[in-house]
Amino acid sequence: MKREDSERVKSNQKLDERIRSLFEEHESRSGYLRIHQDLQSEGLFISKNRVYRRMHKMGLKVDRKCSFRPVTTNSKHKLPVAPNLLGQVFKSDRLNQIWLSDITYIPINGKWIYLFAIKDLFNREIIGWELGSTLETEHLLKAFEKALSRRGYPKEVIFHSDREVQYASDDFRKVLNTNEFIQSMSRKGNCYDNAPMESFFKTLKVEEVYRRKFNTIQKAQFFLFDYIERYYNRRRRHSALGYLSPVEFRVKNSA
Repeated sequence: MKREDSERVKSNQKLDERIRSLFEEHESRSGYLRIHQDLQSEGLFISKNRVYRRMHKMGLKVDRKCSFRPVTTNSKHKLPVAPNLLGQVFKSDRLNQIWLSDITYIPINGKWIYLFAIKDLFNREIIGWELGSTLETEHLLKAFEKALSRRGYPKEVIFHSDREVQYASDDFRKVLNTNEFIQSMSRKGNCYDNAPMESFFKTLKVEEVYRRKFNTIQKAQFFLFDYIERYYNRRRRHSALGYLSPVEFRVKNSA
């Protein structure tokens, strides 16, 4: 074997070891683009195509599973609804300017539990969330209080959600008014009006929920805490944030 070929083999072996290690750190969630960004952050400036080829050769594929979606919320009610202040323009130039929220289901033993989540549009960080065995508004109120506490009780924040009864309830609207928030709601039956939340839930389902079996709400709480707080907010790179994690983006823009 020529010396050049030997060096290339050694280089590929070393690269393969690091790629596999990163892939395992991401628990098979990240494809070649995010692995490429990880390598660049470590000072390994190689092409995206090379990362793709090495991962393909090693059989490293993102673990993606699908499931069906039940109807979980009720937007057919006679409670007051707020106007849509965003109009599918999901842009924010500072923290605590626009918060987004939605509710999704988590399968558990053939039944459902529900995740109430709140995201800051500026850095895509999940700043408040709560698991509940029912769709009662109290779970939304708990998620909202967590977000307020984490962000220091800001004022004049636009709070955008779908038209579910929980967001239109007297209790929740009263809390928004007390904290001087401005309510915004999607148009009826238009999922694109809250696209960033839909995107987060899809990512959560594919990268975490469908890969595991939750037998108890306590087990779901444990794994969702790990995914949201340790991985999604602090580790997972977002293309919309220049391939920084939400926390990295927040820190960079707070300096």
